[in-house]
Amino acid sequence: MRLTIAVVICTRNRPDDLADCLASLARQTRLPDEVLVVDASDGPEPEARVRAWAATAPVPRVDVLPAAPGLTRQRNLGAAATTGDLITFLDDDVVLDPGYLAAIAELFVLDPSLGGAQGTVAFPPLRGRRRLANAFRRVFLMNTLGSPGIVKRSGFVTYDPAPRTPQLVTWLVGCNMTYRRAVFARHRFDEWYDGYGLGEDGDFSFRVSKTHRLVQTPAARLEHRVSPVARERLAALAEMGAVNHHHFVRKNLPGTPLTWLCFAWSEVGELLTLVKADRAALAGRLRGYRRILRTLRPARAALPAGEALS
Repeated sequence: MRLTIAVVICTRNRPDDLADCLASLARQTRLPDEVLVVDASDGPEPEARVRAWAATAPVPRVDVLPAAPGLTRQRNLGAAATTGDLITFLDDDVVLDPGYLAAIAELFVLDPSLGGAQGTVAFPPLRGRRRLANAFRRVFLMNTLGSPGIVKRSGFVTYDPAPRTPQLVTWLVGCNMTYRRAVFARHRFDEWYDGYGLGEDGDFSFRVSKTHRLVQTPAARLEHRVSPVARERLAALAEMGAVNHHHFVRKNLPGTPLTWLCFAWSEVGELLTLVKADRAALAGRLRGYRRILRTLRPARAALPAGEALS
């Protein structure tokens, strides 16, 4: 059985990174059936790069869909505008190993119940300070490396950089994730996550994991270059991290005292990492907490017409 694959790449102002990503698609041993670039760039160069690549690419359908900025909005548009049995979402700054798409497609062929899958991002070995930092993050229930991909009670996640076999997970990383089209009959990316959309991948995939199996495979390898172009400033990213983390927990996890204790403990860890690292980012995180507190204050009831505040 052959399943068709649509690749959706959401991009904004990164023509060089996008060109490298597209080049890696052309080298696949199992080529995609369609490639759609959802482009929110300020200028014409990314689209020009796509058109030039499409002229020689061995892919039946290549297109560009202009869109307003907003990662979740771009992802939803891409899913709606493609026709493949499988939809692979790639960040514009990833480079795939040649066997990536073949390995992903095989998972879905072998398991008709599979809802989503991801490959494995190459990470350098954890040594020295990086190993100590990862241990610190584990103690504080923050994002960590070294375990299968699950969502922790704090709302942060784990990621296995070196799985030996395909393994079940409860979330997929946004730089490379593939879903069966049937998933979108029930789920959409939450457009509350605006702009850069930090955490939108975890929100979507965790919701999908409630109704479908998700898998990570070591057979589909890729490099995530984490382009510095057009990324949020560190302070704004820290603020977004706090607000989006709270939104995820409030929306998706049991609203028990233990959940909120784990959330608070993990945010203590986040603050401690910022105290020495970057004062601007620390200030951004604190702004995020103020925004969270504003959302928790109950709205005052509207007064009947003709009445005034005493």
